[in-house]
Amino acid sequence: MCSNVRDTAEALSELDKKTNEMILKNATNTVEQAAYSSDGFRKFYKGGYFEKSWRTIVNGIEETQREFRTMPEDKELKIKPNLKILKTNFIRNSVDNKGEILCQ
Repeated sequence: MCSNVRDTAEALSELDKKTNEMILKNATNTVEQAAYSSDGFRKFYKGGYFEKSWRTIVNGIEETQREFRTMPEDKELKIKPNLKILKTNFIRNSVDNKGEILCQ
């Protein structure tokens, strides 16, 4: 009986050691990954990628606005009827004859 208790105690002691080793290894890996991620983010941010992306988006919006402002009126007149037709078709296909919106 005494040897069973001793064997069980030794096994639990070994299990505790392995568990503590795994916890320490996991914590070390977590710290390393956090440092790696942080370093990568810092390089990404310092590289100006956010600013470059934002500037690209803003430039695209501004360019589109300029194009619309400088669009010849005859081209604009050709586009507007097409938009009205699309809107009419959309409404016609989305609403039944009782005026209720159809769910598709």
